[in-house]
Amino acid sequence: LLESQKAGGANVIGAVVFGSDQELVNQFNDLITDYVVKELASLSSKVQMWAVGESVYSRLEGAGCRRVENSRGQAQ
Repeated sequence: LLESQKAGGANVIGAVVFGSDQELVNQFNDLITDYVVKELASLSSKVQMWAVGESVYSRLEGAGCRRVENSRGQAQ
């Protein structure tokens, strides 16, 4: 996690979430998504995430995470 302060004074947390696109490790993507959602929900700052891997990106979107970008630069 990386915390910074924008010009307006609001704190922003940046998180890079690494997943896997290998079919045999989908459980890893589920576990990492659950962990990220739980941990980031407890923060009072705004969060911007960058997901590495299409599977974890899809799971984060499905979990209702906002401001998620994937490794191709696409944002929700």
